[in-house]
Amino acid sequence: MNVAASVRHLQKRCINLPGENVSFHIYFWGAQPNHQDNPLHKHSFFEFCYVNSGTGLYYEDEQNYELKKGTFLCSRPGKLHRIHNGENLSLFWVGFEVNQSSSTKEGIHLFKQLAYTPKILIYHAEASPTAQLWNVLMEHAGRSYSSELLSSLGHSLLISLQTLFCGLDESEEIHNDDSSSQFLINRAQLFIKDNLTMPLSLEDVAQYLHVSKRHLSRLFSSHLKITYTAFLRKERVRAASVKLRETNLSIKDISDLYSFSSVHHFTRVFSEETNITPGQYRKLSRIRE
Repeated sequence: MNVAASVRHLQKRCINLPGENVSFHIYFWGAQPNHQDNPLHKHSFFEFCYVNSGTGLYYEDEQNYELKKGTFLCSRPGKLHRIHNGENLSLFWVGFEVNQSSSTKEGIHLFKQLAYTPKILIYHAEASPTAQLWNVLMEHAGRSYSSELLSSLGHSLLISLQTLFCGLDESEEIHNDDSSSQFLINRAQLFIKDNLTMPLSLEDVAQYLHVSKRHLSRLFSSHLKITYTAFLRKERVRAASVKLRETNLSIKDISDLYSFSSVHHFTRVFSEETNITPGQYRKLSRIRE
């Protein structure tokens, strides 16, 4: 990897990083294959470093911390710090601040958390997604990929760094739980619609999704405000309506196709859902044609 070229391209193409909830302004990207010492100093913004190889020391709050391969360090705004005693110390670094005018309160809050985190170093992180993402960004920058791609990767890296040091925000965990539930209910609906000619008990669908019957039942109630049985019934009637309109299948054949126990059962359910019988529905649909 040509780190000098990577940094040069990042400095030109990856400075203002917009995002849906949080946007960033980059002050600098950097990389040094043999970093030795720098003077005691502070910033008004965040600076992150990642150790690719070698050893050294990081000084902050009158304490020295060991630096070695796979270490991330977070220098927070206003903190006096320095890196010294470097031996073959290969580093990546980035200095940035949140663009508050184009960020939401939630996005700003994430990085306020970071400003006060007691965790300033993370060791043995070379296999972490964050380390891999930084390496991917540098590789792409070295090959002069588009500004759009580099900005997207750079933005993702800064979010990943915040999560690495602060963990997932509680509200984000709740959101992820909601997203997971929504994904499950979407899969359940699709499976039902694709298999209406099958018996489709609650147990069948729960088994397909690898969840309990109770959990699946709760998902229908909470997300769709309808019971599983009522949803299945509506979908069978909807599919039966299409067959009544578009085919010459007998009412009995349609009843059998969608697993109704009898023509009488089909007629009763169809009438409850549409306020007319299957025969009346077929006649009306053909008159309208």
